[in-house]
Amino acid sequence: MERLLSHEKAPPKGPLRVSATLGFGRTHVSPLISKFVRQPPQVDVQLQLSVNPPVLKDDSFDVCFRFGPPPDARVIAKRLAAHRHLLSASPTYLAAHCPPKVPKDLKEHHCIGIRQGEDA
Repeated sequence: MERLLSHEKAPPKGPLRVSATLGFGRTHVSPLISKFVRQPPQVDVQLQLSVNPPVLKDDSFDVCFRFGPPPDARVIAKRLAAHRHLLSASPTYLAAHCPPKVPKDLKEHHCIGIRQGEDA
C-alpha cells in the first residue's frame, strides 16, 4: 500500500505468454523478446510461433500478434502497422509470359501464394 501511495511501480514479474505467426514472430517479435528478457529478470517469456495461430481463448496468451481484424469483440486490439502484400516475378518468367496488368490477370499465371494463418 505504501508503494501504491508513493506512485512507485514494482518491476514486472511472472510469466508472459506471447503468440505470433511464424514469419512475423521470427523477424519482429523474437528479437524484441530477446532484448526484453535482459531487462526485468523476473519475467519468464513463453513465445509460441505457429503457421496457423491458435484460437484465442480466455487466458491462453497475454499478448498475441495477428493479421487482420480482431476475431471477436472481447479482444482488445491495437493496430501496429500496415501489412503489405508483394507480387514479384523473375525477368525470365516475364519474358516468357505476358506480364499481368490487373489482379485478375494472375489467373493466367503460375503463382506461389504465402498465407499467414487461415484467414489471410
